[in-house]
Amino acid sequence: MSGRRHAPPPAITDLDQVIIDGDNLLHRVRGTRDESGVAWLLPLLRAWRPPDVQVVVMLDGAPDPGAPQRHRAAPGISWEHSGRVDADTAIVGMCKSRPYAERARTVVVTDDRGLTERCRMAGVLVRRLDWLVDQLGRPGATGSSGPGGGRGPSSGTSGGRRPVGIGARPTGGPGGPGSRSTGSGSRSGRLP
Repeated sequence: MSGRRHAPPPAITDLDQVIIDGDNLLHRVRGTRDESGVAWLLPLLRAWRPPDVQVVVMLDGAPDPGAPQRHRAAPGISWEHSGRVDADTAIVGMCKSRPYAERARTVVVTDDRGLTERCRMAGVLVRRLDWLVDQLGRPGATGSSGPGGGRGPSSGTSGGRRPVGIGARPTGGPGGPGSRSTGSGSRSGRLP
């Protein structure tokens, strides 16, 4: 380790969509993807989701027989199954289907390096799971401690919109910039 600390990226305003690599997140915080993990995640996302931001949790594979491929779990939050393609390909396809100008207001949350590169090539922003785990783990995840990372309306944005900070928290330790996360093994930062 070089001991270098990275400054968090600047806050992003005018955010429209957050696409979460669902299997990557659930393996990180729960150790596996199962129905109880999906049920556990929904209230956390509901408390965290900023107004006017659509959250999509992409899961690998097909849904249970008879279940829809896309399910609206709560206002502004949906679960999607990738179907016949892997979730990474489905996420990249979702990003590419957006008009190019809207891609700058789209964030993909993953620790998968290959997916990160593919999403950046598609013109969307990418944040690591540490950022989302930190946001979801904060008490009272709504309001000023929510996605604005503690920033309030006085942060200098124009148009009266609340800033939606997607700044990674500054770390120099495990899970920080430069570390590799493969989705297996023990993890720090697990939520209860």
